[in-house]
Order: sequence, then C-alpha cells, then structure tokens
Amino acid sequence: MEIEETLPYFWAQDLNNYLKKYSKSAVLFIDTYEALWEKDRGQGNFNARDEWIRELISNLPESSLWVICGREELRWNEVDRDWNNYLEQYKLEKLPEEDALDFLNRCGIKEEEIQKVILKGSEGVPYYLELAVDTYIEIAKTGSPVPDNFARTRSEIFDRFMVYLSIPEQETLKVLSTPRFWNKDIFKALIEEFKTGYPLTAFSELNRFSFVQETEGKLLLHPLMRESLQTYQDHELKNEVHSFICAYYSNQLNSIDIKAITSEHETALIEAFYHAKESLEAEDLLNWFIPASDPFNRAALWQLITPLYEEMLQILEAELGPQHPDVATNLRNLADTYHKIGRLNESLQLYERSLDIIEYKLGTAHPYFNITIANLIGLYDSMLEEMMFYGYLRSQREKRYPLQIVGKK
Repeated sequence: MEIEETLPYFWAQDLNNYLKKYSKSAVLFIDTYEALWEKDRGQGNFNARDEWIRELISNLPESSLWVICGREELRWNEVDRDWNNYLEQYKLEKLPEEDALDFLNRCGIKEEEIQKVILKGSEGVPYYLELAVDTYIEIAKTGSPVPDNFARTRSEIFDRFMVYLSIPEQETLKVLSTPRFWNKDIFKALIEEFKTGYPLTAFSELNRFSFVQETEGKLLLHPLMRESLQTYQDHELKNEVHSFICAYYSNQLNSIDIKAITSEHETALIEAFYHAKESLEAEDLLNWFIPASDPFNRAALWQLITPLYEEMLQILEAELGPQHPDVATNLRNLADTYHKIGRLNESLQLYERSLDIIEYKLGTAHPYFNITIANLIGLYDSMLEEMMFYGYLRSQREKRYPLQIVGKK
C-alpha cells in the first residue's frame, strides 16, 4: 500500500527531471476525475480525498498544463486561496445537436417528431437527454410513445418521467434519495421500514435507470436526480429517513473493539454523522458524536475524526453562537486531535478559545476549566519537547555530524 501511494511522486519526479532537462512543457489529462477517489466518497473532508493530486501538481513545473474532466467542480481554493491563480473552470453543459441526435438514435429513438421534442426540452444536457430516454423506455413497455408524452422544457422533464413510474417505484426512489448511497442491506432496511411497496426481489431492477450509478457494490443517484427527488419528497418523510439511517449506521458502531475497526466501521461513522447533521439539533448532535467517535479516537484514527470535528464546530457556532459552552467543548476536543496529529500551534489557539468561553460562561470553578488547563499544560510540554528536539538536531548539524534530518516536514 505504501509503495502504491508513493508511485505518483516518483513519477512526478521523473517527469519533472525530464521537462527541466529538455526545457519542455507537458499537457496532462485526467478523465472521469471522481473515479480516482470514488471508493473514498463520503470519507472525511471533501478536499482530503484528492489531496495527493494537488501535491502531485504542485511538484511539477508551472509549464505543465492539467486538463481535468469530471462531474463536480474543483474546490481546491477552499484549501488554499492561491489556487484561484491557477484554476480556470468551465461547465461543459450542452451537447451539439448532431451529437445529441446521434445519442437518441443509438438509444432506439428514431421518431423524428419525438426527437425534436426531446432535443428542445433537454437543450442538449446529457442528464436530461438520458432521463427522456428512460421515459421513452418506460412508455414503450405498455404502448407506443408519441411527442406529447415528452416535456418541452428541462423543468418539466423530471415531472413527466415520474408520471410513468408506478407508485412503489416513485416512493422507493424518494426514500433512496436521502442516503448518499445504498447497497442491498440498506435498500432492504429502507423498503421494510417505510413500506414503499417495492418488491425486495427487484433490487437489481433499479439499475435499469440511467441516473442510477454503481461503483464497488454501492448504488447512488445522479446528483440532479437526487436533488429533484428530494424536492419532490415530503419534508417530514425526509427527516424520518435521515433519522432512520442515522440509527442504522449508529447500531454498527455499538461495542466496537478498537483493535478490530474496519473500513466499514469508518464508513458507518461518516454516514451516521452525515444523517445526524440532518436529523438532530446542534446540541444533540454533539452529544451523539462524542461517544460515537470515542472508539476511533482511542484507536488513534485522528485523521478520520478531525474533519468531522471541524465541521461540527461550524454547525455549533452557526446555530448556538460562538460563545456557547458546547462550542467550547468542541473546541477542546478538536484541539486535542490537532495536538495528537502534530498541529500544535492550531491546537494552542483552540484551547485558548475554549478556555476563554468557559471562563466567561461557566466560571473558573467549573470542572471544564481545570480540564482545559491540564490539556494546555500537556500541549506546552509537547511544544517544549519539539523545540528541544529540533534544537538538538541543529546542534548536531552545526558540529557537522553525519545527521540527515535537519527540519520538520
């Protein structure tokens, strides 16, 4: 695994040396960008999944041009605003009429009048073209499609498609729009809980729709379909589904042996957190997350829980205000993870913020005040040890000892 992770950097170094040696430039293409990290969808912070690609690009000369094609916009400026100086993003939305017409012909839609209606309604957008094809296929099961069966504007295409689905199919898709992905077990749990009437034996039938995508045993909806279904879905039902899936994943986190934590457990935490955000109030969210994340904290999986605590901080500050005691609690927990992963200066800032809130809101006699003071003392000890360690290394270097470590990455 470590060799696999370092191969891109060796490749970057070789290419870098070649370009410098021969004073050349390079154009590099990445197609279907999300496929590079699809297996990690939903894992931690959005920008953490493709961090290695940013590092790879940073290690190559600026004469290199990267052309990246994908479904989602790059959000690298959230990590470093300096990326704004290098990124130029273009939304490729419409297919030329010739290509759209060729697509319809390949899908078996030969009727010229129907083609005209679909081309006008979809405006060449691939998703809407595919949804129109799905509509055509559904109608053709029981009759002969005619132009009036198809919407003449993009806003109507989704509604027109839903008309030709059975009630169980409609209700099932609405429920399935709430999770970010599902598998057979999640599908069964949702169908049985919300009694949509869809047969469990027809699980694979959903794959017939163009907007259902499958990757590594997981099924997910096209983002535009998911958005439309959630708008179509009753708000109360949506909350009930979020609560149910949160409980579904939370059950997988009960009594975890920290020596036997798997990627499935990590996914369960991340997905439970996603649904907990949608179904719990801010204070309840924090009270749920602290015990849920504790096994991962004790298992030293700090890189996993750190982005969740970061997001939690934003939620608490927005909903409770920056001076709320729960904000202080989350600041202390996040500072603790920063301490453990070596982000000492950031940890110090958060501990100090937490201490200020506790002193102002709860007073110096509150137990949290002493706990935070103790945490700060531990952090200062770590900072002192680091200073002494690197001071020792510098002294060794000055004595011209053959010591290669001269700085901290």
